[in-house]
Amino acid sequence: MLNIIKNLFASKTVLKKGINRRLELLGLEERVVPATFTVVNNSDSGVGSLREAIINANATSANDTINFSVVNSPCTIILGSALPNIATTSTAGTLTINGLGASSLTIDANQGSFSIFTINSGGNLTISGVTVTGANTSGSGGAFFNGTRIYASSTATVSEAHVSTTPNAGWQAVGGIPKLVQLQTDALRARGFGDFWQHMLVAQGAIDVAVDVIGLQPYDNAAIYPIVQEAGGTITDRFGNADWRADSSVSSNGVLHAEVIARLK
Repeated sequence: MLNIIKNLFASKTVLKKGINRRLELLGLEERVVPATFTVVNNSDSGVGSLREAIINANATSANDTINFSVVNSPCTIILGSALPNIATTSTAGTLTINGLGASSLTIDANQGSFSIFTINSGGNLTISGVTVTGANTSGSGGAFFNGTRIYASSTATVSEAHVSTTPNAGWQAVGGIPKLVQLQTDALRARGFGDFWQHMLVAQGAIDVAVDVIGLQPYDNAAIYPIVQEAGGTITDRFGNADWRADSSVSSNGVLHAEVIARLK
């Protein structure tokens, strides 16, 4: 009986002489976790501001998102200086800014002589739901396509111009269809590219005049205004007022603008 008990508790493992067992610590690959930052006020700087959120996003190497949770809406953030540059993706990842909606959130430079957003070479910024306005830059601006600066044309007469028009119920309601048809008839070439693309063609100098629908919203105009202007063109509403909040947009190379507006009135 005693031998049975001894055998029961005896070790079954036999270690060979000269073999040592040791614990090892293995390193894992680096884990980068995306971060989300929330803007909770309309302050230009400080805790909870958009400026601080961009600074914090630049400090992480992951892809980051900035959201807004502001009690008072619509909300306007009035800037006293440019926001921090958007860092390159190799050090800060991509940045996505999700606003409250173009009519609910405005970032206003208050006519300051600076750019609101500047993206460093290699940076990646995606913005939605925001209206950006009030910048008054000069000197080093310009409009670019695939890294090449673009310019509006220098066509001097409607008879030599390439024109794009977009007739719709809005133009019909104000009796404008015959005026659009006459403009097309008098032009060298008339097309109907439509929407924002026709204004980009004006900025590139591919066409000379673009007449959009009546019934636009501010978010339809906000982005195209600075592009056409920086390319040397002119963009206004159908009455000749440079107002991106208007319900219509007419862009041109600038040389033809006064004549086109006079034809549409």
